[in-house]
Amino acid sequence: MPPMATTQVPPRSKLDWTLEAVSVAALAAMFLIVWLRWAEVPEIVPRHFGISGLADRWGSKSDLWTSCLNAAGLWAVITATAGVMDWIKLPQSKRRLPEVLRLQRQMLLWLKTVIVLSFGYTEWVAMKIALGSAGGLGVALLPIELLTTPLIIVVYLVRMARCRG
Repeated sequence: MPPMATTQVPPRSKLDWTLEAVSVAALAAMFLIVWLRWAEVPEIVPRHFGISGLADRWGSKSDLWTSCLNAAGLWAVITATAGVMDWIKLPQSKRRLPEVLRLQRQMLLWLKTVIVLSFGYTEWVAMKIALGSAGGLGVALLPIELLTTPLIIVVYLVRMARCRG
């Protein structure tokens, strides 16, 4: 049986590189902020926030590192997935497949960036609350997060559907 040919994913765009840079910078900032402020942070820090944006569960400050590692794990999984997009076989015409692969990669880059920024913001506010300089996440964060991810997915699925050829 001959080996299956794969379609090459088009080169990354400036937007792709920008999203990648923002997600890496946000992830690095999470680790850096925890490391730099570690001595100042009290032993008990907010670990969960309710719908109102106020902390409703508290935990050990070592949980700050757990959040950083969770964000890094999600970043790594999404990065790996985006890196193997040309392995995924889709029922598209060969003529349009590179565009679909480009859109899939870009969708994953947007999702990765939004997820890491969300983790980073939540971690930053948790530290500010623990240090006494913030009251909560704010009531707008949850609706923004609940709309952003589905919006990205819907926009890119519609764009990919238009590539049927």
